[in-house]
Amino acid sequence: MKIAVLTTLGDNLINAKMIPLSRVPAVSNVLFVSDAPGPSIPGVRYFVPPRWLYRVAVHKSVAKLLLLFAVVMRHRPGIVMAYNVLPHGYSAWIVGRLLRKKVFQHLIGGLCDVRTEPDTSDNSLIRRFPQLCRLVSAINRWIVAHSDAVFVPGHATRDGLVKEFRIPPERVTILHSTIDVERFQVRERTRQYDLVMAAALSRRKNIALFLDVVALLNQSIPNIRVAILGEGPYRDRLRVRAAELGIDGNVSFLGYRKDTEEYYARAKVFVLTSKFEGLSCAAMEAMACGLPIVAPNIGDMSTIAIDGMTGFLIDGCDDPQQYAEKVKLLLAERDLYANCSRESVAMIRHEHSFASAERLWAEILNEPPRLNHAARASGPNR
Repeated sequence: MKIAVLTTLGDNLINAKMIPLSRVPAVSNVLFVSDAPGPSIPGVRYFVPPRWLYRVAVHKSVAKLLLLFAVVMRHRPGIVMAYNVLPHGYSAWIVGRLLRKKVFQHLIGGLCDVRTEPDTSDNSLIRRFPQLCRLVSAINRWIVAHSDAVFVPGHATRDGLVKEFRIPPERVTILHSTIDVERFQVRERTRQYDLVMAAALSRRKNIALFLDVVALLNQSIPNIRVAILGEGPYRDRLRVRAAELGIDGNVSFLGYRKDTEEYYARAKVFVLTSKFEGLSCAAMEAMACGLPIVAPNIGDMSTIAIDGMTGFLIDGCDDPQQYAEKVKLLLAERDLYANCSRESVAMIRHEHSFASAERLWAEILNEPPRLNHAARASGPNR
């Protein structure tokens, strides 16, 4: 079986999504259409629009739509699959229906992939014309409802699709990102950073809030050390903000790093302050390395952030004081920290490894005549 994929993901997410899929015996090739080639994965072949196609198509989304159509026409995959509904899900649905292929939609951002809002969307069109949100949300909902299968990161997204958007539960399967637990594991290193965050320096990751948390912590932990891994359009303004808060000497902006596992091994606590999220792959990678997490109660983060067990879940997502209090608790209480560290590693290794996703993919792709049913809807779960 061949599967065509359309998306724009970073290398870590491509690994998290494609390695388990490519290992399934039923899958002969994954035909991956994107803006740039991703990491080398056996069985995954990358297709990138040539420059002339970008010029002819005017917009890169149209160029990728045309390339996807050509790839599916030539290689004849049985499934066309997209990550993120806008715009990739639209293109996958158009190509799939025109060429009579099954269409799979992956809502890696949770319900925000369907419910488009100006405050939670990074899409340039939505940012420029926020009045389009209601129309775009309606189209998103229609595309998802008329696809053959929908994959979500956790129970919160699945329940929202079923209750709020009336998507039949038998068409919704929990299949989240999974982690290479051989790469991300506990290593003996000097823990030189108290906190670490790995994220694109963008609006939706809300890193300004993280800096506010660090500023509060700096009042009681004057030598607190913080690492921020990632690049993005907000880099310069975040550096300015750190200086304004008087924590530029505490915070290291380390840029994009391929060896994030080395930095997790040198940190104590992973903090996430996103405005919206499905199920953070970076948080799970950090947990696999033994870090407790402090994260907002958004999307499906409650799947992995369990109070007092793997870290803490913050209900007041915009309140830096709540974050600071939980971080201080983890750093101050050794027994609590050690327990959260152990449980974090155990959870990721047992429930969120490549092997768990590979098993579920094998069941989905080998199940005739329907691709999933209610018994599969719960996915891997505690």
